[in-house]
Amino acid sequence: MTIRAFVKKTLGRAIFETNTYRFLSLTIPDSWPYVPLGDYLNIDKLLLFWKVSAHALQNYASLSMAYDLTALVEKNKLAGAIVECGVWRGGCAAVMATVADKAESNRRVWLFDSFEGMPAATKEDVGEEAKQLSRGVMSGALSPVGTLMASVDEVRTLLFKKLRLKEDNITIVKGWFQNTLPLYRDCIGAIAILRVDGDWYESTKVCLESLYDNVVNEGYIIIDDYGFYPGCKKAVDDFLERRRLKVQLTRSITLEFISRRYRVPRLWPAIDRKPTVISGMPRRERKKTPDSHMRTGGFAIDLVSRRSVVGVGH
Repeated sequence: MTIRAFVKKTLGRAIFETNTYRFLSLTIPDSWPYVPLGDYLNIDKLLLFWKVSAHALQNYASLSMAYDLTALVEKNKLAGAIVECGVWRGGCAAVMATVADKAESNRRVWLFDSFEGMPAATKEDVGEEAKQLSRGVMSGALSPVGTLMASVDEVRTLLFKKLRLKEDNITIVKGWFQNTLPLYRDCIGAIAILRVDGDWYESTKVCLESLYDNVVNEGYIIIDDYGFYPGCKKAVDDFLERRRLKVQLTRSITLEFISRRYRVPRLWPAIDRKPTVISGMPRRERKKTPDSHMRTGGFAIDLVSRRSVVGVGH
């Protein structure tokens, strides 16, 4: 290695791989088109996002949506747990858990992840990005392919040591969704916020099939990768079609998708209005997909403001 190459590599690590650079890049260049300027004056948000930035793949806009929705659930005293499927190092989970903790509602938080990284993709997970994330392994096997690996200890350190959240209110479940979600569905009970970040078709499918009916009226479902990974989008579309759910998805200015369910699941027969479904903000490297504005599968995707998104159903 030449001296010039060594200096360049060293400076690159010293600048571009620091938490400060990551935080600023995800907070300003990657989010400012989607976030009202006044939102950056929220010191509580900024400090919290700074603390979790090394543990999150989401940018400021996406973390802000999770923060706001949790605050809204607490404000409206909505019953049910917060459930995240696909935790990685715990950054987004920490945001939602912190808001719930400050509200002193003793709301339960359930976190599900393999903590072994991504499993193999399937033929439904098309696209170059999916191929890269799966390292070309498309067998559908529940075995790690070596990407997006994180550990339970990393999550516990963030939640309980760095943020000092109450351990009694947070349950971390290690294992593949296909093995854990059906087993824990009844233990979880009612869900106020369900966040699905499984990337793949099968992962998204099992999350919806296992937990959709647990989400309470006026609750929220966040689908992180609907606008990025075709397999995730197909899993949502197929689920809605199989269940004959007439859902209108509305994409917010933060590229998150909102939908209202009008069909009442059997677990909640007394009320005729159902949760909002949101698809998450792209990570920094994500590109807008060609079908972002198309009408498909019985629901529409349209641009609206973040303010109206947060106010949906109220």
